[in-house]
Amino acid sequence: MEIEIVTTKKKLSKSLVLQMKSANLEQMKYAVQFPHRMLGYVTNLSKDINQAIIIKGITDYYIVPVIDWTLSGDTGLNARLGGYWNRNKQFPSEEKRTEWLDVYNSIVKFTKYSHIYL
Repeated sequence: MEIEIVTTKKKLSKSLVLQMKSANLEQMKYAVQFPHRMLGYVTNLSKDINQAIIIKGITDYYIVPVIDWTLSGDTGLNARLGGYWNRNKQFPSEEKRTEWLDVYNSIVKFTKYSHIYL
């Protein structure tokens, strides 16, 4: 019998974080179910993303940009960055929007004091 153990560790860097995909609702819900998968937040990533939370989803690491969302219409969200309304997120229903906001706010609240320095 032959056993090979391969492990790789990479130091977390700004370039690695910028390569991570944004988390979808399922990844975010998974992280909320297992709080140890919410690693913390990083700052000053790019001009578009000032602060982002890093979570470990089902299969990979993801980022959740920290944005001050405001309700827009029945099923939308808007965010103001740099003085302009330049982020818009639409949902199929008000229930889906509320579900997404609840999960998002849980992640932000949980990682509020866990700053990761790059």
